[in-house]
Amino acid sequence: ASGECPIGSTAASTPGASCPDYCNACPALACPAGALPSDVDGDRCPETCRCGDGSPASSDACTCPAIGCEAPLVPVDQDRDGCADACLTPCQSVCDCAEAKADATCDSDQRATVACLGGLCTTACGAPLHPCANEVDHATGQVCGCDGKGYASTCEAAVAGTDVARGGSCSAGCATDSDCLAGERCEAATTGCGVAIVPVSPGTCTAVPDSCAAILDPVCGCDGKTYANDCERLRAGTGRAIRGACPDPMR
Repeated sequence: ASGECPIGSTAASTPGASCPDYCNACPALACPAGALPSDVDGDRCPETCRCGDGSPASSDACTCPAIGCEAPLVPVDQDRDGCADACLTPCQSVCDCAEAKADATCDSDQRATVACLGGLCTTACGAPLHPCANEVDHATGQVCGCDGKGYASTCEAAVAGTDVARGGSCSAGCATDSDCLAGERCEAATTGCGVAIVPVSPGTCTAVPDSCAAILDPVCGCDGKTYANDCERLRAGTGRAIRGACPDPMR
């Protein structure tokens, strides 16, 4: 033979031939849930399935080991063997991954980076962070960090230890809720609902409160409901139509 067959293939029955004629693709092997392919005879092709503890897999499935994930972490099958093997943080944006980033274990000469992929926070260790003046692509314009502060570039935000929530200034105003940070909604600059009159002043990203004081100062929401006060209306996630109770019926 002209050399060793590559991984994923095995030697054929014609030893005088040269690769690729000398090498055959490994036969397909389907393993049950919780098991992974294993090459026992050393021919570079897996021919049996073994559970995570090394024991042979049954015809049905391996018994998945228990994995305890404390909320908000959720169990995830990273190696796709049918058993959960990691606890990851669910996310809607990278700003939800601050705790996952803090928990990442990297070498002293590396830094942790995070991303929100498929609704889950993923972490990775990368090259050390250099001064932004030495980075070729540092001049990306102003960005708004997950900490609500503005930075000259994505690099400057990273040096401060925060990820980028969105491009542009944090105080540049907003058009929709998607322009705001997690836990905020875009409040229109003027009262009213429906189609706005052009030109439109930019709205303001306003934090949605967790609770409201028991104050009676009614406002009418754009959903046609009367709220005890503007805080309650903001928590409901609707715009403000008018101050005071809604007309009955609201038009």
